[in-house]
Amino acid sequence: MVTVIMFLNWHDNMHIPTVGDHVRIKHVVIVNTTTVRAESFQVAVPPRTPTGILSEHARALGALLTSTHANTARFLDRYLRPNIDPAELDGLRVDLKNLLENHRSALEYTAHHIADRCAPKLPSTKVQFPIAKSSDTATTFALKLDQWFPCLGTSVPKVRDDLLSIQEFNGELWLRQLADLTNFNKHRSLSVQEPGSFHSVVVRFGSAGVRLGELGLRSLSLEAGGVLRFVNTVGQQVDLDLPCVLDANTTSIPGADPRIEVVPEERKLYRIPGSKESIAGTVWSIDKNVFRAVDRICSYLS
Repeated sequence: MVTVIMFLNWHDNMHIPTVGDHVRIKHVVIVNTTTVRAESFQVAVPPRTPTGILSEHARALGALLTSTHANTARFLDRYLRPNIDPAELDGLRVDLKNLLENHRSALEYTAHHIADRCAPKLPSTKVQFPIAKSSDTATTFALKLDQWFPCLGTSVPKVRDDLLSIQEFNGELWLRQLADLTNFNKHRSLSVQEPGSFHSVVVRFGSAGVRLGELGLRSLSLEAGGVLRFVNTVGQQVDLDLPCVLDANTTSIPGADPRIEVVPEERKLYRIPGSKESIAGTVWSIDKNVFRAVDRICSYLS
């Protein structure tokens, strides 16, 4: 059995690189079979009242995040089984709809925190989390953002910068994907699901490895000074310290220690027709990115 570390998985604290990430390594990173998985997470949720007690709005966001995180883990555990009974799929389709809506709600709650720092403050009925259209550019969307959240660039510039950085025009696809899937499942129908075959590769030494591609990292770049150190169950180690880029298309690593293997994987998973990713991979990516965005933005607002 190979223990594949994906930095790490949906149970992590959302700061560790995980599925779908582009990772750059400039130092030593150790991959072994005894890595302790983080089982909890903390998100800075403002605002507090003048007496220091968490506000009702913040408590609601905290409760939503905690429940959504646990439900996502259970959802992924079910979707990653080797076989899913077709009779379960209708229930899982409903679960997908509910998960998408809860992730969207977490962003909407956060939008109201952002609006509290703006002047003039918009009516609550007009506050929503900013999501660029596919036709938007950084310039056109920045203008819209300044209309939706007046003076945000002055009061909390890091939040404005962050809202721009996570949009589709900057190569981030998860936010647009969340919006489109949520709208479809909420207003039109439950997403159709079909089985598909998905490709990934595992770069490994013995029983320890890193997955790239489906359900793994999107890419891993070793830069000058970067070392990927594999440690097997008996303590033997092999270093990959060559400048290189690993991804799902990697078939070999020229010049690397011959004990480091590149092993292709094919997995049967369900997907939404037309999607290049499995449902598990899509949900995993949305989940970790929503939590990261909420955590960063709330930290800046604090």
